[in-house]
Amino acid sequence: MPGGIFGDDFGVGANPVLQVDPMATQLQAQGPGGILAGMTRFANVGGRKLPLNEDGTVTLFHSTNRPAAEQIVQNRVLRSAGEPSIYFSTEPFGTGYGEHTVAVRLNPQDLRIDDEFPSGRADFRIDKKMLSVIDAQHFLPGTR
Repeated sequence: MPGGIFGDDFGVGANPVLQVDPMATQLQAQGPGGILAGMTRFANVGGRKLPLNEDGTVTLFHSTNRPAAEQIVQNRVLRSAGEPSIYFSTEPFGTGYGEHTVAVRLNPQDLRIDDEFPSGRADFRIDKKMLSVIDAQHFLPGTR
């Protein structure tokens, strides 16, 4: 979906590369649109530094199946599939929770740290069964 607030062609042939340092003090996107370009402020969530967007939100990734990803983008709403919380990651792919990933902008005050990994990946949760998001954009499988 070109032209979203995440930048033109994000996830649709742009092949952005995300690089996260182990301390999460730098997050850089390379590729057309550079969704994370220019970020200098951080939110501290459970001891993790997450880059703030200009509007005070943070961008994280929610992995799911194709129909759910399309619904999230269309309705700007995430629903828990039987879990008490909704889960997000700093990594767009390889989390084991679905082949399709949606990048979403979230209020960092709603986030709770859920898990951290030696690779630098961190997973977060929001303890709600339904959540409205600021914006959402679907990553196509295999796009990096």
